[in-house]
Amino acid sequence: AGSRPTRIARRESAALFGTPEQVKAQLDALQSAWNIDEFIIDTPINDGAARVNSLRLLARTHLSAEVQP
Repeated sequence: AGSRPTRIARRESAALFGTPEQVKAQLDALQSAWNIDEFIIDTPINDGAARVNSLRLLARTHLSAEVQP
């Protein structure tokens, strides 16, 4: 039996990048557009301290936005 034809589809990048405020705005837009309850954040940075700092910056921005009226 032969194999079925394979179709390769082009995809847009799913990576978000920018300042913490820019990334938060992008996440907010995705949440609004798709009614997303939660995100899984992956920061592919080899340096562990830099990875934690990246997450800390995003968390600080998120928490600051929640506190503001």
